[in-house]
Amino acid sequence: EEVAAETGAKPAEVDFRFPMEQKLSWPMVGEIVMKYSMDKTVLFETLGQYRYNPAVIIGGTVGDGVKAPANSLVKEVGSNMEIGTYMVLNIGDGYEITLGQLENLNFKEGDAVEAGVVLGTLASPSIYYSAEGPSLFMKLTKDGESVDPMNFLAS
Repeated sequence: EEVAAETGAKPAEVDFRFPMEQKLSWPMVGEIVMKYSMDKTVLFETLGQYRYNPAVIIGGTVGDGVKAPANSLVKEVGSNMEIGTYMVLNIGDGYEITLGQLENLNFKEGDAVEAGVVLGTLASPSIYYSAEGPSLFMKLTKDGESVDPMNFLAS
């Protein structure tokens, strides 16, 4: 608190409730390259395999800004071979958003983020998505189970 008083900084106040009727903002502008599909398998071109897809894949250009779809708390920042650098956002009420294939992140674990703020930029595609091109991986879960983000995104 002393540092905050000295610098004029104050803790971010963010509302972490996510009512069902609320819509998420699109994290970036782009076409859906691959739809969410947990009831049937879809072709992952790069892998040459049919798999279930727990996310939507939004096409873009390397360097495009990726914004927070809702008020959130950064739960995790990491990297893996499938979705590259990613960020998990806790948006409240058991909902979490995982955004993958990112770079130039502006936030770290524990940071509060307001909807619409640029989280980072779109990276080159991981080896799992090279045929799909630069694209944002967006997965929405409710209590750990994936749900179709398209049902929650503003139209």
